[in-house]
Amino acid sequence: MLAKYGFVASDEGMDGDHITEIQFGGKDVLENLWPLDAGVNRGAGPTLAGATVTYPATGKSIKISDLKANARAYYFKIKNTL
Repeated sequence: MLAKYGFVASDEGMDGDHITEIQFGGKDVLENLWPLDAGVNRGAGPTLAGATVTYPATGKSIKISDLKANARAYYFKIKNTL
């Protein structure tokens, strides 16, 4: 998708990365892509999938990869605490 704008990932050491990850409901559209360092991008997916979220109301924790298995049954919001 980005090649028509002159972006050649292999020449740049970059990947076309989804701003809102597909695994979190992001769309595979140009407006949801940006160039990101290839090493950072390729390491982020497994890191995110292995992350744990905690339900605020119950305190129950679950891995994001487990949520993905039942993606239509769960919704959650990522809160930036920085």
